[in-house]
Amino acid sequence: NDMTELAPKAGALLLALEHRYYGASIPPSTERGAARLRHLTSHQAVGDVATFHAHVSDAFNLSAATKWVTFGGSYPGMVSGFARLRLPHLIHASVSSSAPWHAKADMAEYNDVVADALANEAVGGSDACRDVVATGHASIKEQLETSTA
Repeated sequence: NDMTELAPKAGALLLALEHRYYGASIPPSTERGAARLRHLTSHQAVGDVATFHAHVSDAFNLSAATKWVTFGGSYPGMVSGFARLRLPHLIHASVSSSAPWHAKADMAEYNDVVADALANEAVGGSDACRDVVATGHASIKEQLETSTA
């Protein structure tokens, strides 16, 4: 993407921060269902940006004058912008591409775009692909809403 092409030209250190609950960052817990997701919020993600900033600054011996730019697209773009707004003393600038700044609880417009892409044969999609994903999401929703274990 543009950032990976521009970083070397600017002499920038390019780092990627994995969002909590992905990969090795899934915390051990006996909680199940929606209760377990209470640690998975955009507020906590911004806090993770601050922690990451401190860790990297220490590990690479970066000065306080080092300018940090966050960037991302869609939800990561939203977190990028939130980090700039909530951490202006740490984040110099933010590039927030296609971010849902006016998010809604049930954003049908987003789901419609994704469904169209999943069904688009020009990019390897199909109606069957779209239907499998919709069925899977419905199953996950049901499990989150009914899980008591």
